[in-house]
Amino acid sequence: MAEALKMVQNRSTGVSVILCFAEWLEQWSGAYEVRCEAEKRWQEMMEEKKINLPIKTINDIRKLGPCYDPSRHAPEDWTGTALDVLKAKQIPPADRLWVVLHEGWIDGRIMRLFAVWNGRKAPSLIANPDPRRVAVCDMAERFANGSATSGELAEAEVAARAAQVAHLIEMLEAD
Repeated sequence: MAEALKMVQNRSTGVSVILCFAEWLEQWSGAYEVRCEAEKRWQEMMEEKKINLPIKTINDIRKLGPCYDPSRHAPEDWTGTALDVLKAKQIPPADRLWVVLHEGWIDGRIMRLFAVWNGRKAPSLIANPDPRRVAVCDMAERFANGSATSGELAEAEVAARAAQVAHLIEMLEAD
């Protein structure tokens, strides 16, 4: 958990939402299928928007500091975009997301909107979602589109974290 929090602190707000969502899914629902669904939706978003993505090389992946050499799954002369990484079936899904979620692979706005899309999925998995969790998604979307300040986003995040803590306390007291 401490390592996940460290990773979240080192990324932008949009990426931290994705990381929190991925961690939550892994703990509560065996999220492999949902993660793959999210990955598929991201590919669709990229294709729909015809976004110009930067061309990267295998050395760019190495600079990210993966836990194994990327030549395990890609040739030394590999070049491509984040979308190419997401489509690379020989790379495990979690590793594909790990690569493209790094800064510089996909525009921050698109990352935030994808995070919002994922964040909206979480409440649908809960019988009675706390409205603060829904509100943070609304605020994150407004922030991504430039119609909310970072202060407003931070306030919504604090409220969502409070909802998360309240939910955890309820679960502990129920045991």
